[in-house]
Amino acid sequence: MPGAIGDARGVDVNTAGLEELKKVGGLGEERARRIIDERPFNDWEDLKRIPGFSDKLIEDLREAGATVGGGARRAGGVTPAPGRRYAR
Repeated sequence: MPGAIGDARGVDVNTAGLEELKKVGGLGEERARRIIDERPFNDWEDLKRIPGFSDKLIEDLREAGATVGGGARRAGGVTPAPGRRYAR
């Protein structure tokens, strides 16, 4: 059975903006904002820390073509220290 997430090819959860994330069918604005608020992600397991993100939702995102290609790197190639977050 196909997942509830629409086409997410080319969408990197570490770098996509709000509008790009909202275009992924099944995410919507609230989930897109949660993704942005919880960045950066090193791998798919990191998405489990987002409230309401189940193993199934994460697997659906992966299978729909989304990536976690940015790892912990942010714009400019800077990697945060462990346990640190960037200001938005």
